[in-house]
Amino acid sequence: MSSRFPALRRGYLKLVSDPAPGSAKRLAHGLLSALSVGYRSGVAVRNWLYDHGFKGMYRAGLPVVSVGNITTGGTGKTPLVAYLARWLWRHGIRPVVLSRGYGGGRDGKLNDEGQVLKRLAPSAVQLQGRDRVALAQYAEEHFAPAVLLLDDGFQHRRLHRDLDIVVVDATNPFGHGALLPRGLLREPATALRRADFVVLTRGEQVTTRRRFELRQQLSRLSGNKPLVEAAVEPLGWVPAGGGPHLAVAEVKQYRRVLAFCGIGNPRAFFQQLEEIGCRVVEKVVFPDHYRYGRADLTHLARLASDVSADCAVTTEKDLVKLPPRALGELPLYALRIELRLGSGAKLLHAALRQLVRRGGLPELRRAA
Repeated sequence: MSSRFPALRRGYLKLVSDPAPGSAKRLAHGLLSALSVGYRSGVAVRNWLYDHGFKGMYRAGLPVVSVGNITTGGTGKTPLVAYLARWLWRHGIRPVVLSRGYGGGRDGKLNDEGQVLKRLAPSAVQLQGRDRVALAQYAEEHFAPAVLLLDDGFQHRRLHRDLDIVVVDATNPFGHGALLPRGLLREPATALRRADFVVLTRGEQVTTRRRFELRQQLSRLSGNKPLVEAAVEPLGWVPAGGGPHLAVAEVKQYRRVLAFCGIGNPRAFFQQLEEIGCRVVEKVVFPDHYRYGRADLTHLARLASDVSADCAVTTEKDLVKLPPRALGELPLYALRIELRLGSGAKLLHAALRQLVRRGGLPELRRAA
């Protein structure tokens, strides 16, 4: 596999994910573990201050639903936010998404995840900025009645939430089992007890036995909070530069595929490509939220030529940052995905309805 991570980031990810390191790596693991102790202490103190009222929370005049996780990297938050936004809109409620907007433009342009969300849930109002409390206050003044969807909000405790949803990726649920920087956990797994719902994504990419074990483990860690299983399903292919979308099976006509992405969990993306029948002959990984430059596109085009690729595929999060003819004459497509909720979905829908009624919003109309 070709890799385009900066050397430090690539080495770090390989280090923290290595279950059986050599002597040099064991020393590095020890140093990172020592740093994790300080990080754990800081997280514990911060949460204690919030839990005991020493740090204040702003309680918005609109219902707030938070979608977050306990690890760094992609877990499926954006597809879930899109699902919730579409559900609310179908039921007659305006969704307003509040997000940090990491990597967004200084001119107020939505970041990559915001642009994908605009495609997946065009009815949602999106507000991006560092101060999510200020965004909530703006939404109260300009968009009421509405439900606020706090994107990546589990650790953002300044804003009170009425419903806390935590997304866990079945392919790497606990960030290699350690807190930052030794692992990828943003909080201890026991923080799941703060959640109202746990949503397990990508369960279709692990064995039935592993999925059962995860359900048991998540139930224990969260204090038996309701668990929703969600599958990340491919919907079709979006061509670069616009044009008709292709069915999932249509890319199989290309016998040799170059795949690249700059997301938090590239392994899950590549695995999904294999599951739908793509013959991937080369994989290229960029950092999450990567901004592609001309040199990167030249490298990809040259690599595609070297491996005789018939087309290139990426994620929609990457495609929104690329020009229409990013790789010249080489066909380029993005895989559009959607989150499909399975077991536990009815409980989540019931909680949303109760939240809307408790918030004094207009009565939900029946979805079409």
